[in-house]
Amino acid sequence: MNKMSNKVLWQYDETFQAGADYADVQRAMAYDEHMQKIRDYKKRAEEIKEMLLLNSNDILIDFGCGTGSITMELAKNCRKVFCIDTSPVMLEIASNKACSEEVFNITFFNYGFLTYNHKGELADKIMTGGAFHHLPDFWKVIALQRIHGMLKEDGLFLLSDVVFSFDPKDYITEINSFHEFLKVKSGEELYNDGLLHLKEEFSTFDWLMDEMLRRTGFDIDSKVVRTKTNIDYVCKKIKR
Repeated sequence: MNKMSNKVLWQYDETFQAGADYADVQRAMAYDEHMQKIRDYKKRAEEIKEMLLLNSNDILIDFGCGTGSITMELAKNCRKVFCIDTSPVMLEIASNKACSEEVFNITFFNYGFLTYNHKGELADKIMTGGAFHHLPDFWKVIALQRIHGMLKEDGLFLLSDVVFSFDPKDYITEINSFHEFLKVKSGEELYNDGLLHLKEEFSTFDWLMDEMLRRTGFDIDSKVVRTKTNIDYVCKKIKR
């Protein structure tokens, strides 16, 4: 596994654990159990394959791959996959899954959006799911610039995350509804994670995210508002 290296002193520290600490071994081990209460991994992998038009010749980069449950499915439809995550514990779980499932076209990197430096052939597709909100807005823009530079011309980028599409004046009602959904659907632990998300992490409004994507060289091919707190963007790299 390739490890995170030193960075400039003023750069945002992506290893800082805002919100739920998935560098903690017990939390990381329980991640799949909790997430499968609100997400069907196989179904989600099929959706991503369709959104990204994945084919067997594709090079895919997955930022924030976590335990790799979705990535394992996607790798079966790709030539090569690069899995990036700031948690060495999560990457170890993902690496063990790849070995047990005999998926050998994945390379794991203990880096983040701001520290991973892609080498060799540019990616055909890049994705991130549920990780981009760990960056403040300034650093989201820097990360998008870096992602743009890792993609082939006309390559596709999937950004799936907690992004708010409700009117800001309705924030109390909408956020309470978001937390109530987590409590009913997944139980106390993910509910508490949701509380931390709003207190400590950096999800933003869609009208800000739309503009960040455009200003960093992406055309938004599709924008699927799954809920008022979750959006899938499929974007194409354009020449800047």
